[in-house]
Amino acid sequence: RKGDSTSLRSEAVSRVFIDSSGTVWVIGGGAIGQLNKRSGTFHYKVFGDRLWFGANDPPPVGVYQDHEKRIWFASEKGLFRFSPSTEELQRFIHEKGNKSSINTSVTLSICPDPHEPERFLWIGTAGGGLNRLDITTNQFSAFTESDGLPNNVVYGILSDRNGTLWLSTNKGLVRFDPRTKAVRTYLREDGLQGNEYNAGAYFKSKEGIMYFGGIRGFDRFEPETIKDSPFIPEIVITGFSLFNRPVEIGDSTHILQQAISETKGVRLTYEQNVFSITFAALDFAVPEKNRYMYKLEGFDPDFIPAGANRTATYTSLDPGTYVFRVKGSNSDGVWNEQGASLEIVILPPFWMTWWFRISVGVILLVIVGGTVRRMESRRFRERLRTMEQEAALEQERLRISKDMHDDIGARLTQIGLLSELSKRAASPREAEEHMERISSAVRETVDAFDEIVWAVNPQYDALEGVVEYISQYVAEYLGKAGIRCLLHIPEFLSSNTLSAQHRHNLFMAVKESVNNIVKHSGARTAALTVIEQEATVTFTIADDGGGFATGSIPPFSHGVSNLKKRMDDIGGVCEISSAPGNGTMVKLTVGLNKAKTNTPR
Repeated sequence: RKGDSTSLRSEAVSRVFIDSSGTVWVIGGGAIGQLNKRSGTFHYKVFGDRLWFGANDPPPVGVYQDHEKRIWFASEKGLFRFSPSTEELQRFIHEKGNKSSINTSVTLSICPDPHEPERFLWIGTAGGGLNRLDITTNQFSAFTESDGLPNNVVYGILSDRNGTLWLSTNKGLVRFDPRTKAVRTYLREDGLQGNEYNAGAYFKSKEGIMYFGGIRGFDRFEPETIKDSPFIPEIVITGFSLFNRPVEIGDSTHILQQAISETKGVRLTYEQNVFSITFAALDFAVPEKNRYMYKLEGFDPDFIPAGANRTATYTSLDPGTYVFRVKGSNSDGVWNEQGASLEIVILPPFWMTWWFRISVGVILLVIVGGTVRRMESRRFRERLRTMEQEAALEQERLRISKDMHDDIGARLTQIGLLSELSKRAASPREAEEHMERISSAVRETVDAFDEIVWAVNPQYDALEGVVEYISQYVAEYLGKAGIRCLLHIPEFLSSNTLSAQHRHNLFMAVKESVNNIVKHSGARTAALTVIEQEATVTFTIADDGGGFATGSIPPFSHGVSNLKKRMDDIGGVCEISSAPGNGTMVKLTVGLNKAKTNTPR
């Protein structure tokens, strides 16, 4: 009645709800009213159309009263909580950028958690999947298609006697375990009216029988009687195709001599590099719901989920031996983990066979090793003669030369020994291992000779040459390791010099530092910074790797002590700063021999 605040406020009533104490609540017209049954009058709390339900708004489709007598409403305008004792209304909506808010404002259903009803509420949404609200903190968490739900529209939620939730969606009926988050989807093929359901069309009787309404009728069932099939299906390989053509027994490919399901393995030439394998799970209840996973050992790092697809295709595989494995499930998700397997051998061309590689490799390595030894020995003797003319440097450079010569001699002896071992190899694999070690030893020998030449040649004493050599080494070394290298070099450097001993120790310290970055830091980027002051030069090597606590012993502690000893031996300074998660910085400072002029870079 107009002008009477105790009468029905509006004829546009959106929802009528009777709570656990028998009180009748009426929602509509931007307000919520409580009916006094004795007097027939209403007491209204008005909220306004902007926040609440206006006359033209869809009514709330989900209503629930919690243990504190608060009433919850699920609607297109959000999730609402009304406290009758304080007449306080709170709305929960999606907040952009807030991961703990509900992930959509359009809510459809409410159900208390069957295990902790006083703490958690489950909210069905239109587009946001299933949301769980922690009532004690007002924090939401979401479970969507990415977590295994078949669809992000959850119309209705009911709980059974076992504490399991049943959800009606646009892609089937879902059984959801709120403790393990396990999802089991039932579809029309399982006997349902259809795969699509409707909002508000869900009900559980006192006997525990559930009803869910959809676009083709409604489903009625007792949840406790729904059991998954325990049958573990046999998995078989049913076909093999080459370049998309099925291979038959005894055909011109000569691949199959019997049925593929009875074949343990196939042999292919390196040209037969596009093949497909088909397979099946022998469960015929609802075969379109059988699922598969497959893996090609030697190529795939892990099993690949294939869904209902029953074919795996591979192209351009390297020669070698592989094992194809496939496992599958029945229509209720029970897996045969053992599955089926097929060995696949791809034969190499003759130029990729082990005997050809060993023959060519040994010949080349012997030629290269002999040539390098003769050339480097001649260059080394020439440098030694030059050093003899410089008495002040003779003793130190002779010491370096002797140490390096012994090292190189040992490496060449190792190359000779490995060459003999490769000739007497018992297997192709053992021979290839010897070849790889020979190749590595040759490369290390050449690098060692280059360092010797640089260390003893007086023409590299100038700071400019030292910086150029070290920066080039750092950039190449880090680049080979896949680490981005930044160089910060002054535009102008003086013509000051470093002695052979200073250059050698400085280079070895830098080499140790970048080696630690590659082996221990896990860095993506490293930087070399050179700063020249009046009488010193500082080389700083910094990385963005994992770092370490300077108070603890890092895994490369011997390398750290070597760095400091090398700097101490030439009167330099080594400073190391690091922290877990903040990378590592090594500063190496050495003195310069004074000169008068500056040389532009």
